[in-house]
Amino acid sequence: MRIEPGMTADSAEGEFGKVADVVVDPVRRRVTHVVVEPSGWWQGPRLIAIEALTSCGDGRVRLSSTTAEIIDAPLMQETDLPGSERQEGMDVGVVRVFAWPYVPASQGLLATGWPRPAADDDYGSRLGTAATYDLIPEGTKEIRGASEVVGSEGQVVGHVHGLITSPDFSITDLVIDRGHLWTHRVITVPIEAVESIETDVVRLRVPRKTVLTFSSVPEQRRDEG
Repeated sequence: MRIEPGMTADSAEGEFGKVADVVVDPVRRRVTHVVVEPSGWWQGPRLIAIEALTSCGDGRVRLSSTTAEIIDAPLMQETDLPGSERQEGMDVGVVRVFAWPYVPASQGLLATGWPRPAADDDYGSRLGTAATYDLIPEGTKEIRGASEVVGSEGQVVGHVHGLITSPDFSITDLVIDRGHLWTHRVITVPIEAVESIETDVVRLRVPRKTVLTFSSVPEQRRDEG
């Protein structure tokens, strides 16, 4: 079974969204969850247990969960604002920092951003910053489609394209993107060559020259709708 971020995700009733990321147990080398990004008005990624995945292929993953069950699943992404607290039993996965301009309410608009500007700062020249972070179960790691793959010599040798698993969702191979344009290849790396899996980075126990000897595989078709 080849699971890749970017694949279309179907609920039990039909198309629902996209696979955004995957969550793995780095010790057991097993996929534990898929992160599903809905395409409808209920925007926000949901953490879905891998046991709900019934099939995978032709650019799609199919889930046994109904649309309502996925929508009702807890949002896995939160915004880290002053005074916010994180849930017990959860670790932080991928963190994204963002900033936006502060527009004073005196300008006739809703004030946004933090920290608030000084009293004499009457036109929002300061920026507010915050971070969104993904909540994943303790002891697991989050892998994106753009996560780096680092060779034993410390250099980036590619980026995660997906994972190949056995029927019980144990990882057998890492699928990576390597090169650009006419030199681009999608390569399978056996799990035995993986030193460690961390959030947003996979480290190999082999050097770049060994990675180049691994087999290429065709890219899976993905629906762009």
